Amino acid sequence: MKKISVIIPIYNAEMYIEECIESVRKQTIQDLEIVCVDDGSLDDSESIIQKIASKDLRIKLIRQKNQGAGNARNNGLKNATGKYVAFLDADDYFYDIDALKKMVERCEKDKVNVCGSFSKRNDNNRIMELNFWGEDRNMISDKIFEYGLYQIDYGFTSFIYNREFLISNNIFFPDISRYEDPVFMVKALHAAGNFAMADTYLYCYRIPAMVSRYNTQKVIEMLQGITDNLQYARDHKLNILFQRTLDRLEYECCDCILHNLKSNDIIILTKLLYMNQIIQDYFENNTYIIRPLRKMQEKVVNTMDNYEEYLQSVLEKNDKIYIYGAGKYGKAFLKYLQQKGQDKKVECIVISSGPNEKEKVCNMPVVSVYDIEKNNLNCVKILIAVGGIAQKEIIKTLTDLGCKQFETLDSIFLSKL
Repeated sequence: MKKISVIIPIYNAEMYIEECIESVRKQTIQDLEIVCVDDGSLDDSESIIQKIASKDLRIKLIRQKNQGAGNARNNGLKNATGKYVAFLDADDYFYDIDALKKMVERCEKDKVNVCGSFSKRNDNNRIMELNFWGEDRNMISDKIFEYGLYQIDYGFTSFIYNREFLISNNIFFPDISRYEDPVFMVKALHAAGNFAMADTYLYCYRIPAMVSRYNTQKVIEMLQGITDNLQYARDHKLNILFQRTLDRLEYECCDCILHNLKSNDIIILTKLLYMNQIIQDYFENNTYIIRPLRKMQEKVVNTMDNYEEYLQSVLEKNDKIYIYGAGKYGKAFLKYLQQKGQDKKVECIVISSGPNEKEKVCNMPVVSVYDIEKNNLNCVKILIAVGGIAQKEIIKTLTDLGCKQFETLDSIFLSKL
């Protein structure tokens, strides 16, 4: 038995697979195997793997017809021989060369079935910290945690798992192509009860140059994954997880759902209504309507052309515009307005923290939302140009400050700027 198996699902990854595998080969723990599962690639991925495998007997290549990353990981898990398993996507790579060694040692020392680590992200060769926890690294390094206190659902690749523990508890990835990772992670960490954290960076995520495209089937499968976690959280009284999953549905996934929804799409509508019933029952509030259904009622988003027409009407109706968000979406939206000659009404960029002295974005002044006089908050239209759960935090901030003239920009629209 090997000490650890690294399972890599591969589909058309010829651009990155060599760097990916080399990052595993460089790990200081030698007693490992690399299980590459080729999920029906149509490019040169397989030949690249075979070439590397000819120099390293630790590499095992498994071929299967295209069935998705979750299925490929399950196949790798069933064929692995390591005491522990780690999962690595073919376009990402391991960061610290001694990370697996440290994590295995923590599992053995603390007698736990799961050990986590920290992550980095590679955004066009800019390496940055990636924090799934929202807490300082020094506060959680080299400690043991109860899953019930944190109830995290993202970042499964920054953990290693006892293989026999997973198999004996029938913990595998669900047969869906979207949102399968959080479903697996929640079941694994909840079943483990507690987990260790090693002071190391195992995983580096590569930020894709293009946003992953969804279609109706992928949205259906994503909704199934979200439903699975909502039901699991409800059944096991995981209140933090329930709210976290609801936030993902309402803020991270809402626009994607709407852009792939056709008027006669009964399956998606049925799933949304079913999820809404789960949430109403959970909160004992039969008037609660989830955000995707609210947005459908409002008919704000239909097609991208209609959305731009709607946005044009917003700009015409308001004399003063503030853009909330100085990140990539805020900058992209400002440039979009400048290119269309519609930036004359934009007076500033708003952020939640205090700006640096004389800070500007695209020659536009940057101000803290807390420095805006309350009388001015409702004399301007604030357009929120951020993505994900950050929207929820900004909406709460503006509401607490008494602001009523604001709305969030469509995230799919922003991602295409």
